[in-house]
Amino acid sequence: MFVYYSSKQAKNRDFRGSDFFVVIDVENDPTRLGWVVWEENGRYPDIIIELLSDSTEAEDLGAKKRLYERVFKTKDYFVFHPFKANSLQGWHLNK
Repeated sequence: MFVYYSSKQAKNRDFRGSDFFVVIDVENDPTRLGWVVWEENGRYPDIIIELLSDSTEAEDLGAKKRLYERVFKTKDYFVFHPFKANSLQGWHLNK
């Protein structure tokens, strides 16, 4: 599921697809095909988890981390590379 976060852009241009995300205290809606922030009362994911690979690691630790911190203001962000020992990292945003 993608997170659409800008109503000013076409849905197919301004979105992010994390590997996993959680939004706490929302109703389950099986017809929901994407998380559209402006249709969800401005709610962004509370937790995001990215599975790193050699081809995505730089973006996940750079541009995506900055976006999730500065725009989404996601409380908890975790990354893990399944083929690198001790690669689990996490950040908690203090608001």
